[in-house]
Amino acid sequence: MLNCSLLAVFVLVVLVIEAKPVRESSSASNDKQAIKPNQQLYEIYKFMRADPRLADFSNKELIVFIHQNLLDDIGDAPRTEQVTDDLRTTSVTTTDSNIDDTISPTNGPFGGTTADTLSMLTLVTDSSSSHATTTIQETGTSTTTTTTDTTSSVKPTYNAVAIWNTVAGGNSTLASEGTGSGCYQPGHGPLQLFDGDTSTSYRAYGSLSPKNKAGLNTGFYLTSSLGAFKISAVRFATASDHMYSPRTITIEGSNETTATILQVGTAWMLLYNGATGFSDDQGENTLGSYVTFNKTNMFFAYRFLVTSKRGTSDSVEYSEVEFQ
Repeated sequence: MLNCSLLAVFVLVVLVIEAKPVRESSSASNDKQAIKPNQQLYEIYKFMRADPRLADFSNKELIVFIHQNLLDDIGDAPRTEQVTDDLRTTSVTTTDSNIDDTISPTNGPFGGTTADTLSMLTLVTDSSSSHATTTIQETGTSTTTTTTDTTSSVKPTYNAVAIWNTVAGGNSTLASEGTGSGCYQPGHGPLQLFDGDTSTSYRAYGSLSPKNKAGLNTGFYLTSSLGAFKISAVRFATASDHMYSPRTITIEGSNETTATILQVGTAWMLLYNGATGFSDDQGENTLGSYVTFNKTNMFFAYRFLVTSKRGTSDSVEYSEVEFQ
C-alpha cells in the first residue's frame, strides 16, 4: 500500500502542476503544454526523488507512479517514455496505456482538477535484476506496466565499515585494523568480501578470548554507490579454514544516511536471524548456499553480525558475500 508520504507528495505535485498556466500552441491543436513529456516526467521525478519521505521507493516505482497518476494519455494509443537519472546514469523505459487521467503531457490539466482516486491505490512490484512488472490498481481501473531497468549494467561499489561488540538492535562499536581485541587483521578488512576473490578474506578478532567466543558479535555495515538497494537473499564464502567460518548471523536494514546515526541501534530493522548457508562439510574458499528472507523493502544500509561460529578459534573469517 502506498503510504501517506507518497500521497502527500503526489497531492503537492498536482497542486504545483495545476498552478502553472497552460499555453495554447499555434503549431498544433493538441499541444497545449510547452513542456515536453519526457522533460515534464523528469522534473516531477526529480522533485519526488529529492523528498526524504520517499526514500523507501525505488526509481522504477516512482516513475511508474508518475506515469499512472500524472502523465497518462487521453487517447487510446499506448505511449513510451524514457527518463534518465543523471545521478545514476540509469535509463528506465516505461510503456503505459490510457486510464483517463485529466492531466496529460500533451494536453495539460483540464479544469484545474484530476480524476485520480488515491485512497484505493495499491502498488505491487515483482522485480528481478533485469526487469520489473508493476501492477497499479485504482478504483474501477486496473493497468499493468512493464518497466525495463538497465541498472543491472551499472556495477555498484560498496563501502563496508568494520564493527565489533555489537548485537542486533544495539549500538555499533567501530573496529580498527590491528591484532588485538576490537580489531580485524591488517589487510583483511570487510571490503575484501566484495572483491570477487575467495582467496582474500575478512578476519575479525572481536573479544579475542575466550577462544569459543572470539570473533562473535563482529561484522560490518554496508552502503552502496547506487543508494538504496534491495537484498532478498545472501550467501557467504569460506576462507582458508572452515573452522573460522560464521555459522549463524543477523542481517538488519536502515534508511539512515548519516554515518553517526548508522552507529545507533534504533536506526536498524531486523531482516534475518539464522544460518549462513554453509554445509557441515563445506570446503575451503567455497561459496555456501543462498539463504532468503521475505523482506521487499529497499534500504540504504545493511548491517551483518556474526552470532555463532563453526569451531574454536581466535577469530571469525570468511572470504565473500554475494546478494540477490
